[in-house]
Amino acid sequence: MVRAYRQRNRLGTTGRSALTPAKERTWSIWRGYQQVTHLTGISTGTQSRQVSVYLRGMNSDHVLGSDGKTPDPDKRKTVTVSGIKAADITDSEQYAGFNRESVTYDGATEVGGTINDPWSKRTATQHKSYADTEAYYIRTAATHARTNITSEITPYDRVHTVKTTYDDYGMAETVEDEGDDSVTGDEKCTRTWYARNDSKGINSLVSRTRTVASACGTADGSLDLPADYKTPGDVISDTATVYDNTAATTWSASQTPTKGEANWTGRAKGYGSDNASVWQKVAKTTYDTLGRPLAVEKANGDPVSSTHATDHRPRNGNSRYRRHDGAGPISWPTWSVSSRLPR
Repeated sequence: MVRAYRQRNRLGTTGRSALTPAKERTWSIWRGYQQVTHLTGISTGTQSRQVSVYLRGMNSDHVLGSDGKTPDPDKRKTVTVSGIKAADITDSEQYAGFNRESVTYDGATEVGGTINDPWSKRTATQHKSYADTEAYYIRTAATHARTNITSEITPYDRVHTVKTTYDDYGMAETVEDEGDDSVTGDEKCTRTWYARNDSKGINSLVSRTRTVASACGTADGSLDLPADYKTPGDVISDTATVYDNTAATTWSASQTPTKGEANWTGRAKGYGSDNASVWQKVAKTTYDTLGRPLAVEKANGDPVSSTHATDHRPRNGNSRYRRHDGAGPISWPTWSVSSRLPR
């Protein structure tokens, strides 16, 4: 298989090193190519072609100073990037390297493509005389995947959009799958809750995930939340986890984990008149002091499995196995063995 690449519009941006005097700085930070074409196949035969467009973070870069050699300390560029079908977008510095659009071709005919919308949140700044340094979360806010449909008299693009919102930790809060953009009623929304304890550095534990057959902008009061399992309503799935609480019997959004041990897992079996979930236990797990599972219970309280400590040390204390340095018998470890219990 033969692969080839073609690049367009290479650029660099102004250096910001504190070790380089301002008057000696130049465009020394490589920012890559705006468009890359990837060819697969021999040049004399059939080739597939994929074209990718990238952001490079060139907006607000310095322009050339009046001396024609060094960057102007005050004047900045305004830079936008145009995709193949993607709308123009500001080439903000934090998005350097972000894949804005990728398109696949069969010869000169487009087969399909994907447009990505960026999302960012500034998390830290450092302002110095030589440079302003900023840190960001960078995520994908939306993907718009298109497929060229040729079965109709007039070919058209069928677009499938997925939108994601993020919380202050840069973690997905809602994911809205809009299905076919030209069709209404096929939307799906997944919302995620997290159990966090900043003082312990715990911030990524998922405590609940709910998926409904509706757009994310639909309020709970407007959803069809069934009272029991007899009617599905709008709910596709609704599962929850409680951490570090062996006495838990239901889910709480306000839990504060200390270790991250999942003691209780459940699923919604219905919803009350106030739209609050009524939970059914799926499993309950206990752990030893090292965080290893000891026992797991089913929904009805029957054990699923348990772990017991098995001592494999010689019983007579006169082991024939000795340390290589002659310091005495080997100190044998205690192993854990998992066993299945009958239902």
